[in-house]
Amino acid sequence: RTIKDHSILVAEITVAGQYKILKWVGIGAGFGFRKMLINNPSVARNFDSPLYNIRIKLFLGEIYKSVFPHGIHRKE
Repeated sequence: RTIKDHSILVAEITVAGQYKILKWVGIGAGFGFRKMLINNPSVARNFDSPLYNIRIKLFLGEIYKSVFPHGIHRKE
């Protein structure tokens, strides 16, 4: 089925937070809601739904600072 002739517009609002367990690692979680603002008549499914996420975070900036404590200097 072709659905190119019509658009779908979806908006999400989410609240999330994180907690740093170690210098390089943290955990995060969030929740929210997704709402379909513009519906496509060719799509029978509604995308409105609650959202949640759980994640493990790696702090790449902290890893970089630990590996290169004085930064990277170019030799000229």
